[in-house]
Amino acid sequence: MTPSAASPAGICASWTALSPCINHAADHFWGLLADRRMTLLPEREAPLFLATLGSLIAGDDDHAGRTALLAAFAPTYRHLGLQPYHHEVLVDALTATVARFAPAPWTPAMAERWSRHGHHALNLTHRATGRLTAGPAWTAAEIIDRHQAADTITILTLRPRHRVRFEAGQAVPVTTSRRPGVWRWYSPANTPRPDGTIELHIRAITSGPVSPLLAQHATVGERVWLGPPYHAGLTLDPSDHGDLLLAAGGTGLAPLRALVEHLATTGIRRRSPSSSAPAPSTTSTTASPSTHSRRPTRTGWPSDPPSPKTRSSTRPPGPTC
Repeated sequence: MTPSAASPAGICASWTALSPCINHAADHFWGLLADRRMTLLPEREAPLFLATLGSLIAGDDDHAGRTALLAAFAPTYRHLGLQPYHHEVLVDALTATVARFAPAPWTPAMAERWSRHGHHALNLTHRATGRLTAGPAWTAAEIIDRHQAADTITILTLRPRHRVRFEAGQAVPVTTSRRPGVWRWYSPANTPRPDGTIELHIRAITSGPVSPLLAQHATVGERVWLGPPYHAGLTLDPSDHGDLLLAAGGTGLAPLRALVEHLATTGIRRRSPSSSAPAPSTTSTTASPSTHSRRPTRTGWPSDPPSPKTRSSTRPPGPTC
């Protein structure tokens, strides 16, 4: 049975049909805003803004995807200076754009449903800004290096237009120019670098809407967008000097590699509590500093020889990347 154009499935279908021509649709959308003297949205931001708002309204993503979308969209909404009194103009322009570019039959019922869902999505975004600490808007990033680590795993190095100020263990929302507006969480596999570059480990999930595009099709020079960083339960408490047991597999190693790198650069050293522990001047380390006796690999340093009496504590695993 074909879904009614005014049903939730109909909204999703009309947005899916519009998505391939998102750049042309965004030109029309921005032109309608300019006609109404709505100047808060820069023209260069219109394609991603429209794609993200439309994806939020269509609502066909999973919970993690919607959370990543709002985590990127709400700070940008605030950065642009948008307020509820702007919603009417935004929704009118959105509805008129979908009416023009979506090939599905357009009816008054469809227009009413898009308008209602558009107001709901923008109100949700506005409320989300009140629950977020001050954070930057999304920023474009260029892929400057691509390395095939395994059949389904690709390592991408990104150079953001504006520096992303993150901590080791945090996660950032990411979307690609190949499917703008669909956001996914990824944890940087490095600590902040002087040149601002970020390394992401991407596993291609066959049914995923984003990961295959990044892992299998993204090329050097291509653009992606990064939202602001968020805590994912893996950042370290600087006042906690207890031993760590870090366990992960596949791309889950990415945030742990960043944590190991962080410990190495901060010079934190830990001693075994055993009676045979070395003197402080030759204290062994589990932070794997640059003077480690074995060379690091792409996934970090080889572990120190285990001590049978060394205490360890576990950290909860982070999000799947």
